[in-house]
Amino acid sequence: RTKTMIYIAWFVLIFAASRFLVVCVNFLSPLYLKKTTEVNEEKLSVLIPARNEAHNLPRLIKEIDAQHYENMEIVVYNDQSDDDSEIVLKALQLKYARLKVLHAENLPEGWTGKNHACYQLAQYATGDYFLFLDADVQVKGALFQNAVSFMKKNALKLLSVFPQQDIKTLGEKLTVPLMNWILLSLLPLILVQKSKQKSLAAANGQFMLFDAATYRQNQWHQKLKSSLVEDIEIIRLMKSRKFNVATLLGNNDVVCRMYNNYNEGVHGFSKNVIQFFGNSSFAAVGFLIVVLSGFLFILLSLSVKHLLIYLVLVIGIRIFIALKSKQSLMWNLLLHPLQMLVFMTIVMRGMIVKRKRQYQWKGRNIKQ
Repeated sequence: RTKTMIYIAWFVLIFAASRFLVVCVNFLSPLYLKKTTEVNEEKLSVLIPARNEAHNLPRLIKEIDAQHYENMEIVVYNDQSDDDSEIVLKALQLKYARLKVLHAENLPEGWTGKNHACYQLAQYATGDYFLFLDADVQVKGALFQNAVSFMKKNALKLLSVFPQQDIKTLGEKLTVPLMNWILLSLLPLILVQKSKQKSLAAANGQFMLFDAATYRQNQWHQKLKSSLVEDIEIIRLMKSRKFNVATLLGNNDVVCRMYNNYNEGVHGFSKNVIQFFGNSSFAAVGFLIVVLSGFLFILLSLSVKHLLIYLVLVIGIRIFIALKSKQSLMWNLLLHPLQMLVFMTIVMRGMIVKRKRQYQWKGRNIKQ
């Protein structure tokens, strides 16, 4: 046992305890939208960037229309889809009077597809609030009323919600839970709203609700037009400019099946995993080494008692995150070792994406 090994072992144990404390804070924090009886009269623009989403759009538009938010417009940006989106949208427009459709003609140099779609949607929208919603999201209950009420009550300029994840296949169980496992063990989400530090920020582009006046003045998607992780960068930029923002978790009211298999999960998370660690490959790899092999340092340098404490902390982290995220506790515990190996794959691929500054999604090569 060298002193260096002992110091590393103690660092691993203290880091696990710190993460467990963060998880406890998140578990006890009010991170779900509260139900309200208020009827908000402000106009809501629901803005959907859609590329090859013909299979999702009929369901989503039906769910949005059923929200019973009276003063609302629905705008879909058909982003050069090569599936049946145009045909599907024409049929939907005949059924839903509030639905408007924009069709992309080209993608200008220097823009990523989604950022340009969101920018175009915002230029067309006429609401007091802009809700950018991904086409694979499911909306239920009185989500829109609750979200707008939360915005008004807390004087927010941006509210982002991490949807509850609908996880079905084994490949999804190996990849999708990693998002909240990282998020809820490293960042007390309550501090996104309470702290002025821009580093204490996270957002999910699947659900981004903006105060429209502030958006029009700042044109957030245009400012970050080449970003692959515009959601995180937008909320950090807004915090740096002293705007009030908040990030919450979905609670059966907003649900998403983010990816359909293992390959989609690894590919999707690879584009933003480094960014979550402050765009530092060093920090991402350091975190990977600690969570993947930290137990070995404790086993070789400290006592069995310390190893047991470490394992209890690791298991506790998984239990509380699974419960708060409304995910399967059994699967997350059983698959934890395999998920750590998958996480290694995602970090390695994320470093390649960062170095090449190029990424492919839905048939497009995206350069940063």
